[in-house]
Amino acid sequence: MRRLGQYRFRTQLYISFALVIGIVTVCMWTILYFFLGNSYEEREEKVLTDQAKQILINVENRMEYYESYMNLVAADKMLTVSMEANDYEEVRKCLDDITEEFITLNLGRISKINIYKSGFYDKSHKDFREKNLPNVRQQLRWMDFAYTGTVLNEKNEKVFSIYKEAYQGNPERQFYIEFQIYESELFGFYNEDGSGNDICLVHQDSLMSMSDRPLFLQMLRGREVKQEKQEKQEQIKISAKNDRGWQVIIHTSKEYLNRGMWSVLRNMLPVIGLVLIIAFGIVMFISNSLNRKLSILQKKVMTIGSSESDEIGEIEKADEFKVLGDEIDRTREHIRQLLQEIEEKNQSRLTAEMVALRAQINSHFLFNALSTLKWLAKGKEGFMGAGQMPETNILSEAIDKLAIFLRYAISIKENQVKLKDEVEQLNAYVYLQKLKCGNELNVVVDIDEELMECLTVKLILQPLVENAVMHGRKNDSVLDIAIYSLYDEEYYYLMVEDDGSGMTKERKLMIMEGDAEVSSGGNGIRNVINRIAICTNGQGSLSIESEPDRYTKIVIKQKRQ
Repeated sequence: MRRLGQYRFRTQLYISFALVIGIVTVCMWTILYFFLGNSYEEREEKVLTDQAKQILINVENRMEYYESYMNLVAADKMLTVSMEANDYEEVRKCLDDITEEFITLNLGRISKINIYKSGFYDKSHKDFREKNLPNVRQQLRWMDFAYTGTVLNEKNEKVFSIYKEAYQGNPERQFYIEFQIYESELFGFYNEDGSGNDICLVHQDSLMSMSDRPLFLQMLRGREVKQEKQEKQEQIKISAKNDRGWQVIIHTSKEYLNRGMWSVLRNMLPVIGLVLIIAFGIVMFISNSLNRKLSILQKKVMTIGSSESDEIGEIEKADEFKVLGDEIDRTREHIRQLLQEIEEKNQSRLTAEMVALRAQINSHFLFNALSTLKWLAKGKEGFMGAGQMPETNILSEAIDKLAIFLRYAISIKENQVKLKDEVEQLNAYVYLQKLKCGNELNVVVDIDEELMECLTVKLILQPLVENAVMHGRKNDSVLDIAIYSLYDEEYYYLMVEDDGSGMTKERKLMIMEGDAEVSSGGNGIRNVINRIAICTNGQGSLSIESEPDRYTKIVIKQKRQ
């Protein structure tokens, strides 16, 4: 109940009502379960018992058909005379003649018909005596017919046998007639059962047929049957037997026996759902009048600090809710003014940070550029040759490039510009550096024209090139720098790659993390990283690839816009 108090009044009302309906529903279902459960279980058990009895009747009728014919065969005079002569081959031939038509009529039911002579020895008689004779004799002591369980014959067919004694006048001339029948004769009586229950047919202690065909085949092949899964439902055994030794066993579950009851309960769900809908409708109608004022107050509170100007509505009556609503309106307006002031201050702070970051680069480059112009104007050795005056157009071009650079770098109106303006400023810087370094510096700019109208963070290429010139040259050797681009549908990438001295993994990690110890060598890169983060709201990034004494490659990723 303490947790319930955390919700709104309307929600508490709905939850409380839902709990009441839920408790009533559970109690009703519990009563129905206990009162109807036993009734439905007994009814389903009776249905399964009747099914088992019907299977037994069908099996018994079919077996009486074969047994009746076996009685006719055993009483046939021609067969009796041949058995009196005690010539097994003649008996065998006579039996084949007598049963030929019967086998033809029952093709697909009868596998074969055999006759065995007591005391006679050959392979078939030996197999019969070792495997079946003891069981057959035991059954024939008190029944006219003997049955053996289902086995796999030499053709891998499922068959079982019915035996009958013939010509018992002389024990030395005793014969056993065998009808070998396909097991499908038994399986056919329940193979269309759709209940999902396991059905077994047993005669005495011999397994005759099963509805679980894979398991049945494993048992016939003599393989060890492993219980690979635990039954989720408690197994219930229902059986029926007759006085001739036949028994049907049905394994079912409590869930199956209760399916009728669950069907009734499921059919009640729409009714319960309809009752709940009507009940909740009544609750909503009653609660709306109590919650309208609370809803207005809630909306007023939720819009505090937002820029939404939609009409929320006003409380009409001059009561405590009206006073509270007016106070919330005044508080909301005051908070909006404060948020606007904070936003303006944050924007000013970001602008100041950008100006400071760009100033770090501008002052450094301006000093170097003025030094270059100074030496260029004097025509000192290393620029024009000793004692020579520079050509006027070279000095003029250098001043123009410096003007381009300063006009671009000093402007603080924007933090993002078109890429073509950034490239123009870079070219101005490269021109001035070439005046100083001459052939010791090679810079190639190869950026796709398609990207020139894209926006980029201002002043990011020149600091990276300057960083490569200052820290990448190896013992005054020639330094090659390439600036190129790649792009996809959403982003474009600017690469600044040089073949200079490179850097170690540790130094690269320290630069990326802004370690103060590398500020002298990685200030330009760290400065660019900070400005990209500020100007792109985290959508842009800078990464470094480098190997000592081989190369350094810096990749700038920005949104295409």
